[in-house]
Amino acid sequence: MVSENLSLGWYADSSGKKKRGGQTIYSDEAILSCLKIRYLFGLKLRQTQGFINWIFLMSGMKLTCPDYTTLSRRGKKLDLDSLLGKSDEEFDCICIDSSGIQTFTGNEWLENKHGKQYNRRIWNKLHILTTGDGVILANSMTEHNKDDRSQVAHLLKGVMAKELLGDSGYDGENIHQLARSKGMKPTIRLPNRAPPKKIKTEGQKSAAYQ
Repeated sequence: MVSENLSLGWYADSSGKKKRGGQTIYSDEAILSCLKIRYLFGLKLRQTQGFINWIFLMSGMKLTCPDYTTLSRRGKKLDLDSLLGKSDEEFDCICIDSSGIQTFTGNEWLENKHGKQYNRRIWNKLHILTTGDGVILANSMTEHNKDDRSQVAHLLKGVMAKELLGDSGYDGENIHQLARSKGMKPTIRLPNRAPPKKIKTEGQKSAAYQ
């Protein structure tokens, strides 16, 4: 899903007085968003440009990504430390989660042409640690069958926080002990389970039909 509000601040405001030379087309927020995606997936600048343009094409948004030279030039003028956060800063809470990412082998055109699947779909899993404001602190990529809990120690390395938020995939005594050893309060959201149904007696069943 791509935020519908992304287009509101993607391009620079051109209503003001124009300066001599080349005009700024993309806003600083757009440059930072592109560089965040580059850092998240470990892409080159050319790959970042193609990847983001593909996202816009698939989502039907009439936006374009800044070219790789613009990303390089404008990125040098921005505060890029905000992409990684400060390693010596203690956060009120941090969030950990994972998501599956489908990878392509280059044989997809055969499937589109002949209408059948030639190879098994390949998935990777992206593990990510962020602050409550969405700033990326750490990430890792593993195979799809890797347990979420196996990456917690790696992601929490060098990070200080008061509370760790996660879903039921991170529920385990080892995760609770690891978080407490780092001075964090582990808050793991357990899956919602429906309450057990009460067994009705024969009298209750007959009364329900009356």
